Amino acid sequence: MTYYRYLFGCIVLLSSYGCVTITSSLSNENADRLLDATYYVLIHEDHLTADHIKENKYERKRGLIQQMIEVKRYKNMLKQIKPLADRVSDLDFKTDFFNNLRAKLDFVDPKKIVLVTTPIDNENDVYSLIESSPTNSVVLIMADYELDYGYKSYTVDVTLSVWDKNVTRPLFETFGYYNSKPVSFDHSESYIDKILPIWIGNNQNEFRRVYKEGLIESVDMVYRILAERHEYSKLDNYDTYEFFNYSTKTRVSGKILFSDDMDRKLVLDYFGAYHSIPTELTYSLLSEKIEKIPGKNGRLYVFCPLDACKMDVQPILIIDGKRAGYIYKQGFFYKDLTPGEHTITFGYDDDRFLASVIKSQIESTGPVALNVNENQHYYLRFNHPAMLPGYGAQMMSRENALTEISQLQYKGN
Repeated sequence: MTYYRYLFGCIVLLSSYGCVTITSSLSNENADRLLDATYYVLIHEDHLTADHIKENKYERKRGLIQQMIEVKRYKNMLKQIKPLADRVSDLDFKTDFFNNLRAKLDFVDPKKIVLVTTPIDNENDVYSLIESSPTNSVVLIMADYELDYGYKSYTVDVTLSVWDKNVTRPLFETFGYYNSKPVSFDHSESYIDKILPIWIGNNQNEFRRVYKEGLIESVDMVYRILAERHEYSKLDNYDTYEFFNYSTKTRVSGKILFSDDMDRKLVLDYFGAYHSIPTELTYSLLSEKIEKIPGKNGRLYVFCPLDACKMDVQPILIIDGKRAGYIYKQGFFYKDLTPGEHTITFGYDDDRFLASVIKSQIESTGPVALNVNENQHYYLRFNHPAMLPGYGAQMMSRENALTEISQLQYKGN
C-alpha cells in the first residue's frame, strides 16, 4: 500500500480506514470548483509487481532484525507473484485507468485531465504538483491496484481529493474501493500454493476479467463522487449492508446504492467512501435456489457459526473416507449424498509440529453416523472453541439449524 492512502485526513477518527476526512459528500462550494479545476491522475505502477500485494497492517516491522525479515518476505513475494506478473504484463493499468476516466468524466474538458508522469514520492511532491497547476482548483485522483494480502481478491483503491492551491490541506477527500469476488476462502498455511494457480490458470481469464471489471467499477465510483454526490445522512430509506472489505481487511457497514442481488453491490459508508463489492451469498439469499435436491439424493449442510469458530483452523470434512471439502469459519456448504448409511469424520492439513495437538483433536472428533433418506435435508454443526480443548460435531434439527445458518456465507468447496 502506497504512502498517500490516508495522508491528507483533516479530522481524525478511529475507524475502519485509520485517518479519514469527516465529509460525506462534496459541498456546493467545492462542487462548483469542479468545472474549472485541473484533474491530476496519479498512479505509481503500470504493471503488476510485488508492490501490488497488500501489506498486512499487523505485520509492519521495526528495527534491524525486523527489516531483514521484511526484505526476505519481499523477495519471496517477488518470486511468488512473478509467474502471474509475467503472464499479464500486457495489461497497463496506468494507461487503461486514465483512458477510461477521461471517457467517463464527460462534464470535464479532456485537456484538463492530466496523467502525472513525474515521480511523486512524498507529501512535498504532492504539494509541488498542486502548486504547479494552471488553475486555482485541483482535483487529485490517486489509484492503486493490488492483490489482497492473501491473494484471494483483486482490489482497486481510489483516493479523490479537491484542493485550493493556496491551502495546504484538501477541502474534500474521500475513497473508493473495488473488491473482486474472492477466488478462494482458503486460510491454510499452504494457501499461496493453492490460490495463485487459480489466477494463473485458464489463460489468466479470472484475473483479466476482474482487471477489466475493476477498471470500470473504480472509474464509475469516481464519477459518482464528483457528479452524483450522495449524502449518507439522506439515505435513511436505503437498505443497510455489512460486508468484508479486502482492501482494509475489516468489516464495514453502509447504505446500498445499487444491487443486482446475486453478483455485486455498490455501498456508501458513513464517511462517504464508496465500495464496489461482491455480494456475500448467505443461506437466506440462496435458500430458494438450493432447497430443491436433484435426483433421489439427500442433502447435508455443514456449517460453523461465528460463536463456534473462535480459531482460524480449517478442518476437512471426510465422508466415507473421501475428502468432501473444508469447513470455514462463519460459513456453510452442502453436499448431496446417496440414500443409505454414511460415516463422517474430520481431518486437518497442517502437519507442522505446533499444529499436532489441533490436528489430533480434530481427527479424533466423530465419527458421526448419518442415515440419508431420499429428498431430505440434514444439518451438521462443527464447533472449535478458542482456548478450550477438543472439537465437536453434532447433527441438528432443521428448525434449530436454520436459526444459526441463515446469515452464514456460502463457502462452497
